[in-house]
Amino acid sequence: MDELIYAQVSPRSQGLISLFDAPVIHSKNVMQFHSNKEIIQAVVKHLSKLGFEVLVVSPITLTIRGSKELYERTFGQNIVKPDPEDKERVGTDYIFKETGSPVLRPSGGSNEKSLNDADILIEGIALSSDPSLYGNPNPPIIPNYWYLTPDYSLPLALQANSVHLAGIKGKGIEVVMVDTGFEPVSYYTQRSFNIRPSILGPGATHVGIDENGHGTAMAACVLAAAPEASIRMVKRGKDFTGAIHEAIKASPKPRIISCSWGHDIIYNTLPPEYKPLEAAVAEAIRQGITMIFAAGNGDKAFPAQMPEVIAVGGVYMQKNMHVLASNYASGYRSAIYPNRIVPDICGYVGQKPDATFILLPTADGSELDQLNHHAFGSTSPNDGWIMASGTSAAAAQVAGVCALLLQADPSLTSRGLKQLLGQTALDVTSGVSALGTRASYNLDLATGYGLVNACAAYSKIIGKTCVNGQIQ
Repeated sequence: MDELIYAQVSPRSQGLISLFDAPVIHSKNVMQFHSNKEIIQAVVKHLSKLGFEVLVVSPITLTIRGSKELYERTFGQNIVKPDPEDKERVGTDYIFKETGSPVLRPSGGSNEKSLNDADILIEGIALSSDPSLYGNPNPPIIPNYWYLTPDYSLPLALQANSVHLAGIKGKGIEVVMVDTGFEPVSYYTQRSFNIRPSILGPGATHVGIDENGHGTAMAACVLAAAPEASIRMVKRGKDFTGAIHEAIKASPKPRIISCSWGHDIIYNTLPPEYKPLEAAVAEAIRQGITMIFAAGNGDKAFPAQMPEVIAVGGVYMQKNMHVLASNYASGYRSAIYPNRIVPDICGYVGQKPDATFILLPTADGSELDQLNHHAFGSTSPNDGWIMASGTSAAAAQVAGVCALLLQADPSLTSRGLKQLLGQTALDVTSGVSALGTRASYNLDLATGYGLVNACAAYSKIIGKTCVNGQIQ
């Protein structure tokens, strides 16, 4: 049986500019790429008649699934895996052989009847690819180590404890995570966390199982900062754009969507196959949702490069409490978006080679549980604990801090949150990022504005100051 292939289909945009020809998409112009409801319905009907499964319907794109043979028969193009030596196609799962691209448009030599039917009005399709998860799957080799825990030292390090004592724990704030899934392991069931039922993204199965373990671990980082926030997981399958649209539609509506993953993109312009994802993120921000993305572990992550998201990098805390840029986390200037520095803010990330810095609960026997166990004896395979971090964990930490701030001031916008985090961050002036950029005073290419500081940010909201982690 053929492997099922996922794709994003763009019906004709109401702004009359194809999504795949669009300039930078952001929250102010994303509605130009919405499609008329009647056109969407016609496209859904047509694709379903052809044999495709239509998994997610959004105002911008549709997520579809079908066999390789069905795509080839419908669109008159062969689908192949790209040459692994083709640097332009790194991270791409499939391309159309004749065009050498994952994107197919009416002008691309496709089957004219399938893409140019005046009643269907499809302006293009983009084959989906898996992004990278920004955790760490490698077993550590260091026999003696210094680490943080989500139930005690991580909240202290984020300076969230004094905020908790003030009665601010994220209550009433809906946080949706798009990740590998969530399993209610004992760490969660033995505490009074508010965890909502998970949602299956397109292609995902087994709603209560996290085969990889990444999502289950990252949830602990959110809850370390905001133990009373409401957490919901959208378990991603093969199509992350569709998963973002499912997250946007979740009820209750999320205030925050946290994404510990990204695509490594080094180009000067955004490749067209990523335009549906750019549009989905812009649509979420247009609807008032704060989008948080990991900056990458030595790569240049997208959508973290988008100027309107909160991009999260990494800072390491030494045992003497000195903080420096993590040499495992990315820091860089985007080549796609002018003057865009990534990250905006940092959470905690370990150092090379394995970033083994935070002890996290995960699904018993999951991929990460099997691979990422600590040689010193703190964890072992199948025990439901891993020693890990990466900008995955940092992004989730910042999502939790944002939940605290939104409880304290529900009127905060995504832009307001980003400004507040930057104004109150701990300036990190030493260390070098994974990409060789150096930390320095104020905004820099290694750590952005510095390390997130929950106490200082909350204190600014209420008109007080934070001194040594205490609200004055």
